[in-house]
Amino acid sequence: MCGRIAQGETAEAVARRLGVTERVPGQTPSWNVAPGQSVLVVAAAGKNERAFLRPVWGFLPPWENYNPELIRTSPINARAETVAGNRLFGRAFRTARCLVPVTAWYEWAVRPDGPKQPYAMGPAGREILTLGGILSVHLDPWKYKSYYLAIITTAAPSALAGIHARAPLVIAEADHAVWLGQQKGEPAGLLNPVAGEIIEAWMVGRDVNDPANNGSELLVRRDDLSASRGALAAADTGPA
Repeated sequence: MCGRIAQGETAEAVARRLGVTERVPGQTPSWNVAPGQSVLVVAAAGKNERAFLRPVWGFLPPWENYNPELIRTSPINARAETVAGNRLFGRAFRTARCLVPVTAWYEWAVRPDGPKQPYAMGPAGREILTLGGILSVHLDPWKYKSYYLAIITTAAPSALAGIHARAPLVIAEADHAVWLGQQKGEPAGLLNPVAGEIIEAWMVGRDVNDPANNGSELLVRRDDLSASRGALAAADTGPA
């Protein structure tokens, strides 16, 4: 994790929920955002203002020159346990944090009797979940700024660990201002696993495996999670 997300809300809805004060761009909901694609994120635009950005999902190291054909690495995730002191991510964590609004994210569970089973994980009873991200900023040859995103991950809470060992960092609404550097506080203190009870997980169809498939039907529940826990347990405890 995190390798696929759904951003099913309109930019207008995100702006109202997250306090974006600039002009709202056109935003077509996307239910199957993959690495290498643009992601709608919210960043600070001054002490009291917030703005939308559209970074590419895949972090461009700060020492790389802008030349997409020569980029050697573009990680999509950064581990919460090491992000603050990591040579690759540390500067972005200190100076360029952002919020990634999602309807859900996807994980694939290993099964002992067939292909991996995709799951959607999203906010229980809430419209928007905000993940913690970091940005790198680069100038292209025409001096145009380009932004690149990594989503921070933590250990998964026990309720989700049977599906995948990692989960994205979730930033609670009360902590948005601290995370964005608009209020005094310690962002490193927010690098904790999400409480399992605020996240719902459910099986979805395998159409989500192909990023070309993109519609709200990808989030339709295919089976009850509780009915599949036996298979997940078998996958976790089976022979190495």
